[in-house]
Amino acid sequence: MRKLLVFATAAVFILGSCSNEDELAKTGTDNGSAIEFRTMMDKGANRAAVTDPGNILSFTVTGKWSEATGAHDMYLFNAFGITRGEGADWAYTPKRYLPSEGTVDFYAYSPASSKNVTPGKGIKDYANPNKLIEYTVPTIKENDAQEDFLIAKRIGIGNSKTGNTTVKLNFHHALSRVKFHARKTKKDITYVVGKVALVNLKPTGTLDLTSAYITEDGAIDHTSTAASWTATGTEINYEVDMGKSPIYLTFNDNKPATADDYSSLLGATNDILVMPQPTTLLASTAPTAAKEFAVYIEYKAYKGGTYYAGDTDRWEEVYFPVSGDVGAGIEFKMERQYNFFLTFGDEVGGPISFEVNVTGWDDPVIDGNSKD
Repeated sequence: MRKLLVFATAAVFILGSCSNEDELAKTGTDNGSAIEFRTMMDKGANRAAVTDPGNILSFTVTGKWSEATGAHDMYLFNAFGITRGEGADWAYTPKRYLPSEGTVDFYAYSPASSKNVTPGKGIKDYANPNKLIEYTVPTIKENDAQEDFLIAKRIGIGNSKTGNTTVKLNFHHALSRVKFHARKTKKDITYVVGKVALVNLKPTGTLDLTSAYITEDGAIDHTSTAASWTATGTEINYEVDMGKSPIYLTFNDNKPATADDYSSLLGATNDILVMPQPTTLLASTAPTAAKEFAVYIEYKAYKGGTYYAGDTDRWEEVYFPVSGDVGAGIEFKMERQYNFFLTFGDEVGGPISFEVNVTGWDDPVIDGNSKD
């Protein structure tokens, strides 16, 4: 059978984001300024289920009060859900007021009603004694989209004793986002993609929101050596099955190609969200017991009644390695987007690897040195 090339490069993004018992409910104005909230995210256009500053609808917040004496910790908010009201305000009742002494540390995530935060491992009683939030990225379902999970913190808010105090929560996209783009270079051959998948990724992770890795303002500094997510659990596959309505690739033979020459391979699904984590580089034609990471694709290629890949009732199955620095596996990071650009149509004799570049959250580009 004639070998057909599925070549891919990848680009990465940087974007700054996107029960109340035992709470210290300060209601008297003599306790200091009233607490109000404002949500922020760094600039960036987002589509589909991705959250932007205008469509954050709710968040859960914990406000831990540390007395000036350091004797003990108490909470003004303790996993308290707040929903955006009319006029884009974040009103809540009853009002909380900053204590006259000490400071308050705020931790938050959105959406407030996320069912993917592990029960008992959210931000209730956060940092006293629990300091880890646990989250599981769900697999993709036909009628249940993944959620853009956001996190934020604001540390050391003190009492001004005048007016209201606005707590500015700068939300970050907590997960990694993957997008696929594809084109074909053989005009007279039909290429059909039936499935794409990210193979062998751990679905669950724990994160210390007090970590210096999570910035209070601006984008996350990915050069930081502070702790980020720690991925846990047994590896699973994140797949998009397009068998019911497969994607037919459009022809484009521009060399060098630009991002505009590619079409979205995931259609309405648009992207895949995964838990940030390092991966092991694929060393063979398919993942082994070592749980190596790979991109998996099912496709067909034919002209008339002649099939070059797959058959009338069979998809061609291929696995591709994704390499990072110095020949190691790629590392998925929080608040980054990975764009895979695939070109169908050329012949190759060896394995295909992925090149990684840094882009904006929704600004896919192709390395000018890429070959097709």
